[in-house]
Amino acid sequence: MVSTETTKTEVGSYFISNYPPFSLWSRDYVPEFEQALTSEPDRNVPMGLYIHIPFCRKRCKFCYFRVYTQQNAKTIERYVSALEREFELLS
Repeated sequence: MVSTETTKTEVGSYFISNYPPFSLWSRDYVPEFEQALTSEPDRNVPMGLYIHIPFCRKRCKFCYFRVYTQQNAKTIERYVSALEREFELLS
């Protein structure tokens, strides 16, 4: 049996794949989350955005991200162009 203490995500971890980390999740916050999903965002609060460019020359042994190492320049250009178009549509 694995101890809960050894499996929980710690605040300040160098690799957090979700925010807030699981260790801070609580059912007490569900109504607040549901309200946030249906409310208009506060335009005065800056938004953080993670953009993943999944192309690398090689896969690093420590990396958990989805990456493609065998793509040519044309494929990468098409991906970045599509991403730029999506930004334009959403801005």
